[in-house]
Amino acid sequence: MEIVETKVIPDEEVGLLQRNVEEVVEIHAWRSLRYVAITVVAVLIGTIFGCAVSLYLSGAYDFETFALEATVARPKHPLNFLAVGDWGREGTFNQTMVAKQMGRVGRQLRINFVVSVGDNFYQAGLKGPHDTKFKNSFSKVYTARSLQTQWFAVLGNHDYLGDTLLQIGDILTQKDSRWFCDRSYQIKYFLCGTSHIGYCSKFVELFFIDTTPFVNDYWSAAQQRTFDWRGIDLREEYLHEQLQNLNSTLESSKAIWKIVIGHHTIRSLGRHGDTQEMVKHVLPILEV
Repeated sequence: MEIVETKVIPDEEVGLLQRNVEEVVEIHAWRSLRYVAITVVAVLIGTIFGCAVSLYLSGAYDFETFALEATVARPKHPLNFLAVGDWGREGTFNQTMVAKQMGRVGRQLRINFVVSVGDNFYQAGLKGPHDTKFKNSFSKVYTARSLQTQWFAVLGNHDYLGDTLLQIGDILTQKDSRWFCDRSYQIKYFLCGTSHIGYCSKFVELFFIDTTPFVNDYWSAAQQRTFDWRGIDLREEYLHEQLQNLNSTLESSKAIWKIVIGHHTIRSLGRHGDTQEMVKHVLPILEV
């Protein structure tokens, strides 16, 4: 395991932003005074000294629609999280083994939540509210005590082959309260003590984006698989609004660190290679 420690700001009361990365297939990170973007396809452990979290949900075309909740983290301990992708295998393909390791690391770091970067259920998402894949791939696999915390998920292309509205709706949350999934949203972490939240100017933001609709091949007339595009009535409008909102929220954000999370890689040496649509449309926003 490689451990990278990076100074977030010189203020000692804020501390360090520490990233422990194990078995990462692909990570792209861009850092400037304005943002850090990270694409994750395996397990990422992020550590941020902080004390408060607020989550902003999106509508179909907007990032900040309303504040869902604000939870207070442990003020004397780091804010830790795990991220995992391409995992919904009903315990097979080493999923159970990875889950056990996540549980051990989660216990050691006292994690606050888990991020899922998509392809939550193979091979073709969920087929309905009674699909046993949710229980067999999620609830019965991630049983470690440290993983009984909030999960924040986005959709991958395999999820779009099933019932996407089911994954982003309330039914699964009623089955397992850890589950939260939406197309795009953001989370804000304040880096001040709980008594300073009202005027805290030191915070980190995570921006979750919906990358699957960008890929042209999924919309091709020659595409033999059936994607569930409900909720995306006009593709070009949906993509334009998502890019516009991503650009404007990154630009207006005063966060010390800005982390953008989505399913598809931008640059990759893996067998899928670069995602050209992400290179064309998303990368320029991150490089500004």
